[in-house]
Order: sequence, then C-alpha cells, then structure tokens
Amino acid sequence: MEMNLIDKLDVKDGNVDIQYHATTPYCPPVFALKISQDLKSNLLQVKGVKGASVMVTGHYLSDAVNKQVNKPAPAPPTPSARPPPTAPPATGGGGTAGFQDTLLFALGGAAVLAGAASIAYRRKVIRKR
Repeated sequence: MEMNLIDKLDVKDGNVDIQYHATTPYCPPVFALKISQDLKSNLLQVKGVKGASVMVTGHYLSDAVNKQVNKPAPAPPTPSARPPPTAPPATGGGGTAGFQDTLLFALGGAAVLAGAASIAYRRKVIRKR
C-alpha cells in the first residue's frame, strides 16, 4: 500500500537524506520519534550507506523529533586514569537517609492499614443491608 509519506530522498556519496511528513500534525510524539528512529536505523543497515539524516515535517513537534533523531552518536567512553576501587567506600555518618527511609516505610504501612480498614468497613456495611 502506498501512503506517499516520503517527500524527499537524496543519496550522495553513501549518505542518505530523507524527508517525510507525518500522517497527522498531532500524531503522538512517541510514534513520530519511533518512525523516524526506525527509518534511520534501517537506512544505516543498507549496504553502502555510511550516514543517514531523517527529517519529519508537518508535525507539531517536528523540530524536537528531528533534533533527537539526528543528534550525533555519543563518543565511546575513554578509559579512566584512576584504578578501579578495591574496597567499599568508607561510611560517613550523619545525613537523613535513614530517617527518610523509616518515615516512608511508616507512611506506607499506615496507608496499607487505612486501606484494609476501609475494605473491612465496606464489607461490614454491605453485609448489614
């Protein structure tokens, strides 16, 4: 089935530039991004293709999608000059992490108890009808 979504296709020296339009200006952005990423990754798998640029037009977030899809690949990590750690870090005291964990655990427990009490009360009310 031909949908005629490709507006422009240029191939030069192993580099492919493709421009397409979305089926609707308000296509969900995750779909527009996924379509653009799939186009680019499939183009790069074609034998002889060295690079690819994909541009979507007619979408309300086309600038953001195009920027995301065509951003340069991250550089490979460089080896660190620092040797890897051989022992766990020393613990430092202080801080409020322990207090926060305890508080969140207590609040979560209270919420579970309140929910259980609510269910028990509803069952009691329903049985009396």
